[in-house]
Amino acid sequence: MSKSKYGIVRDYTVNFKEIDVPTEKERAEINSIKAQTLSTYLQSGIITEEEARDNLIKDPDSGFNDITDELPDEDLDFGEEETEGGSETPQDPFSIDEDVEF
Repeated sequence: MSKSKYGIVRDYTVNFKEIDVPTEKERAEINSIKAQTLSTYLQSGIITEEEARDNLIKDPDSGFNDITDELPDEDLDFGEEETEGGSETPQDPFSIDEDVEF
């Protein structure tokens, strides 16, 4: 109409609001259900850890699609530290020793 009536040539773009797009809460609920399903399959032996990890990486809405394909080393143990006299559990840096006076 603008060209035929006024001789003006313009490019027009129409932007519609997206409909039927899940909210952040709904996405979180969906991811929780997917995580429970993967956990059940993993515990049942239906899938391996690698397959579960691949599933998370390939899902664009998982929040884990930017992790690497490599599994972390199995040797990592953050529970106890080895000392000369044996093993010792590290103290919580935010805990207070009962013997210390202030």
